[in-house]
Amino acid sequence: MDAKVLEKLLKAQQEHFEKMLVRLLKPSEMNDTELYSKLVGMIGEFVFDLTSGMTFESWLGRHRSYFEEEGKTLPESSKVRLLLSKLGPEEYAQIERKMLPTKLSEMKFDELCNELVKEFSDHRSKLLKRFEALNVKCSALQDIVEFGNVVNAQCERAEMALSIEELKILIFISGMPSDATSVRQVAMKSVENKSEKGHAVTLKEVIEECRAYMANKSEALYLVKEKMSEVKKEVPEVNTVEKVKCWKDSESENRFECKPKWTKPNVKYQQNVIEKKCSHCGRFGHWRMHCKFLNDKQYKPKRQWSDNNNHSGSPHCAILDIFDPMQSVEKEEWIKQKVKFGELDIEMIVDTASQINVVNKEVWKSIGQPKIEKVNYSGIGLGDNKVEIEGKFKSKVKVKDKDVFMEFHLVNSEVSILGLPGLKEVSVLSQKPKYNKWSKKKANFKIQKNAFPNGTKVKVKNTNKRSGKIEWLKGEIVRKTDNAWKIKVPVLKSIVTRSFKEIRRDEWSNKKKLLNEDIKRMNISEETIVSESSVTSSSASAVDNSKKIKSKMKDNVGNKSKMKEAEDEDKQMET
Repeated sequence: MDAKVLEKLLKAQQEHFEKMLVRLLKPSEMNDTELYSKLVGMIGEFVFDLTSGMTFESWLGRHRSYFEEEGKTLPESSKVRLLLSKLGPEEYAQIERKMLPTKLSEMKFDELCNELVKEFSDHRSKLLKRFEALNVKCSALQDIVEFGNVVNAQCERAEMALSIEELKILIFISGMPSDATSVRQVAMKSVENKSEKGHAVTLKEVIEECRAYMANKSEALYLVKEKMSEVKKEVPEVNTVEKVKCWKDSESENRFECKPKWTKPNVKYQQNVIEKKCSHCGRFGHWRMHCKFLNDKQYKPKRQWSDNNNHSGSPHCAILDIFDPMQSVEKEEWIKQKVKFGELDIEMIVDTASQINVVNKEVWKSIGQPKIEKVNYSGIGLGDNKVEIEGKFKSKVKVKDKDVFMEFHLVNSEVSILGLPGLKEVSVLSQKPKYNKWSKKKANFKIQKNAFPNGTKVKVKNTNKRSGKIEWLKGEIVRKTDNAWKIKVPVLKSIVTRSFKEIRRDEWSNKKKLLNEDIKRMNISEETIVSESSVTSSSASAVDNSKKIKSKMKDNVGNKSKMKEAEDEDKQMET
């Protein structure tokens, strides 16, 4: 066979193979796009939420099969694009800021997954996770089986396969007092560093670390005190004035020079020295008649706190009892006040030196265990004794036949106390406004009406949970509750509850509503006018017709008389 013929055959065969490849490649591209669109619908969006345990590692474990099995034929760039499309807006912005100047679309799939696992994972220490797992409690509304599943998940995340030494360390660190935060941090840091290196940690080593830290801290404080004392000694006396010695100690002959001389008192000066206190604003230096806030209706007098209050950040409980086993002192009976929680009457001790109303656990359980709000402060008793406050709650009570909303604090004690806040609430209600007989001015108060009647168009304050932005949504007032309003919001498709500060009147919508109502009234009035006009026109036409008929009748009668007169004249002419 010739070389030319062989070359022609090879070229023809190559062209045939190229055509076959083109035919095969076209449907594969179509399959990739169809597969990509299917995977987009199957894979859910990732939103990082540490409280519910939604980390990127758990999300990837759920959807990994879609990338490795169904999306095996997809190219690397399509996988990366698919993964980025499933990140939430905040998560995408966060990882994009971290990886700058590298573009996310140019990264490999495995590399991007590793970075996302590092960024959106639980960065808390093992000790903290284990401590939280030990403090998990089942609420009254939670199912026990569901609670068991929660415990299982938290223990697995916290790696609760503890040795005896690790359990000792956990109890030691969690049992430290709340004041020793720095010592707790040192202990946790030493445990984490050794566990990361793979070394076994014992409780004795942690105790030694804490002891060394506290020793260094005390030495540093001692050095600071010494330096301060040295500086005070070396400070030279500047602008010092010699004190005049008394005549008893001086050796001079003019002993009478240091004796105090009598001077006439300045009466005007002494009158000005009298401490002036305004009864309106509570400030010193002027009387009520000269107060600049006297005619200001919006001004509210501020409470004047004393400078000697060393515990202004904590509420005081000053109730004091006597421990007398020999009964040598005769105790006085407590001044008590009946407070009615619903249908339950409870006697509370009146304490004017207590800054809070105190309720014990027995009373709290008897009134139905209302929901407690945690507080970030504690109470102080006599002698700076700390009183642990478990929480606070608000309740509607009846005191002296008056309904009052009061705030009560739950304390582990034997007595219940009605403090200053409760007494002030009762006294404010019992006070009557005093008016001067000679005052001709009317009292500066108005009867407060409902600010937002039913059907009023308003704008409601709403916080977007995902973005955190504050939005004002349109709505309509449904009804008023005690201290809030129920509002129907079409955008949220629900009825929400808002206070006065979270509602704004929508003037434009209200004007539009009033205009529509006026137009409807005008249309109704026009219809009535048209109907009345038709009736009047028909009656008028009937009257006109009757008048025309009468006039015609008269004309006919007149014509007949004229005809008779003409005939009589003709007869006379003939005769």
